[in-house]
Amino acid sequence: MRKCRSLVDSLVSYLKDCVETDKPDDKSVENCVCILNNLTFQLEAEAPVLFSRITALTQTDNRTQSQSHTSPIGCFSSQSKMSQHEHHFDFPVIEDPQPNGAGWLIHSKTLHIYLSLLGSSQQEQIQEACCGVLRNLVAHEGIVSSVMSQTIVQKLNGMQVISPLLKSNKVNLKRNTVALVGSLVQNPNLHDAIARRALPELLGILSAGTKEGNESDDTLAMACHIVNSLLMKESEMSMRLLNNNLINSLNDLSKNKYFPKSSKAASLLLYNLWSDKNTQSFLKKQGMSKSSFVNDITTAAHRSVQVID
Repeated sequence: MRKCRSLVDSLVSYLKDCVETDKPDDKSVENCVCILNNLTFQLEAEAPVLFSRITALTQTDNRTQSQSHTSPIGCFSSQSKMSQHEHHFDFPVIEDPQPNGAGWLIHSKTLHIYLSLLGSSQQEQIQEACCGVLRNLVAHEGIVSSVMSQTIVQKLNGMQVISPLLKSNKVNLKRNTVALVGSLVQNPNLHDAIARRALPELLGILSAGTKEGNESDDTLAMACHIVNSLLMKESEMSMRLLNNNLINSLNDLSKNKYFPKSSKAASLLLYNLWSDKNTQSFLKKQGMSKSSFVNDITTAAHRSVQVID
């Protein structure tokens, strides 16, 4: 279907017209986005040529790195340095000024349409499909997802639209939005931008815990994992947001046998909060005790994820 003449061009053009004419809730919009969602699934694996500009930059940078480093070659040193560099380097991607066909699937103009629909549509199915498309493009580790996520967060200021959806009372939409943020967080370069926009909303989800009676185990677990990543990198920001209500909710969640995924994730988050010396000092000043963070439950969770040599 990606190779069908003018198919993708027509779908994107129609969505663009609907956004510009303020018709984001038409049934045809849902159909178009769902088709594009399917077309972007496994896109990198099935159509790698679309990402040649990105992968070419990776190869160029790797050659530059190999020429500039003169350190001895060890069994693991070269590969580990390359891997670390790929995750932290900002790649200046030059887009095709006149995309066509499947090229539209990864173009920033198309991503902007999805973000516009996320912010303007009132139809849950359309919003979920838009989250799905965006996540398809950023869900994998590697340079392609890294570049696509930077386009969404930095070039298009996507968190301005994505973050409010974390407060949605629609269970499936909230779960899909949390999953999208979780994929974006895989790029360390974006932690600051994501934390500023999404951290308060994510902590709000965790503070509410299971009180509302409609949260899923997956949503709460993903929220814990994302917060764990962001708090460890943005400790100064996190200190302004930590409070007794949040910690009590995490403790309740860590003991909840009906939510096994989020129970373990909450336990790891609590343990890691106390492990950070600056955060620990702040928590002590707030009158919180070690037993709320390091106990049999949280210690068992911590040990379960340790790598045994």
